[in-house]
Amino acid sequence: MIEIGKFETLLFKIGDFVEGARDLRIVEVWSKGQLLTPVDTNTFLPSFVAALKRELRWVINEETDYTQWFLNYGETMDDVSASAAKHSDSVVINFQLRGCHEQQVLVTKAELATTLGTVIENLTGRHA
Repeated sequence: MIEIGKFETLLFKIGDFVEGARDLRIVEVWSKGQLLTPVDTNTFLPSFVAALKRELRWVINEETDYTQWFLNYGETMDDVSASAAKHSDSVVINFQLRGCHEQQVLVTKAELATTLGTVIENLTGRHA
């Protein structure tokens, strides 16, 4: 698997395509050392990539200052709820895996934008 990001903040592990399906790929999402996709790692690429692009635009847009739903990547992320808020040059991500306590991670906007952009590039073969 290809690892993009940081284990302690936000990490994507990108695996192979699901056999016989060119729109499905194995993707694990991790934060604070916790697997956020414990049940379903088969990712439907069109909706997953579209959600990543929305989050990337939000991170890099200096005019958007509100809190928003985050890690909302479709069925792959059904077991986690998350939100994100910008603070100066950082983003605070609050997430809760089903049946667990809420956790918080702080990541710089630059690191988050790089991570999301690199994941998009890897999944699409094109620059985000």
